[in-house]
Amino acid sequence: MELFKNLTVLSLEQATVLPYLTFRLAQDGMQVIRLEHPVYGDPNRMIGDNVLSEERMNAYFLCINAGKKDLTLNLAEAEGQKIFHTLIRELEVDIFATNQLPKNYKKLGIDYDTLKSLRSDIIWLGVTGFGPDSNEGAYDPILQARGGLMELTGEGGGDPQVVGIPLPDMGTSEHAYGLLMKALYKRQATGEGSCINMAMFESTVSWLTVPITLTASFGKTISRRGNTHEFFCPGFRVSNQQRLCLFGGWKRSAMENHGVPGDV
Repeated sequence: MELFKNLTVLSLEQATVLPYLTFRLAQDGMQVIRLEHPVYGDPNRMIGDNVLSEERMNAYFLCINAGKKDLTLNLAEAEGQKIFHTLIRELEVDIFATNQLPKNYKKLGIDYDTLKSLRSDIIWLGVTGFGPDSNEGAYDPILQARGGLMELTGEGGGDPQVVGIPLPDMGTSEHAYGLLMKALYKRQATGEGSCINMAMFESTVSWLTVPITLTASFGKTISRRGNTHEFFCPGFRVSNQQRLCLFGGWKRSAMENHGVPGDV
């Protein structure tokens, strides 16, 4: 995308939530440089059975890191931090992002105040599990459980289930993407950078707006209900072993409560 071709992103990232976000930025045309530890690298490189041994990359890693450049750097050492700070200045980095634990920000020399002193209009993004005041780590299944998604997923009367995709990871990435767009607009208008803290837990809970509202306002208990719905009436019809058909519409009671004839 021509609009973003002159923007540079430096990202100290691992796992899924931040790599997926910077993958989106790379697809938009930004130059994205990801930083990894020279020995350990990103754990996602070696997950599963489909690892390309020579390149130490698997399909999962590749699909959320395409279009990026990669640099190994040990920020636990003074020399590594010196190189990192030089990159911030010399590359005129527009966005720095990390999903390190907050306790490591100053230790690694990646905190907002330090980077702002090197580049005054930098946009700094820190993605955490539970906010900048918490050093508790979080992975997607943990957020699905603690954020309430599993309580809503599965058959009625059955056990809680995880959603079929890493929604807290990707949902947080999408929220952070929007915040970065706002920060870029703000910088264009005012010349000022931004410090953004994005918690995966807050992002996950925000997807539960409807069940939370129904519970808080009307005292309804919202839980697992399989393929049924509070307001709609979906159902399934199997025509053969290879096709599964979904059909649905408004529940009669929902329409009649608003003065609409039930047979409309």
